[in-house]
Amino acid sequence: TASVAAGVLAAAGLVGLLLARSKRERQ
Repeated sequence: TASVAAGVLAAAGLVGLLLARSKRERQ
């Protein structure tokens, strides 16, 4: 439902931020 979708989007956003940080650190 709406709450579940919001949780999934939030989780995806956090993962995206972590990946972006790791990529910046590698470069």
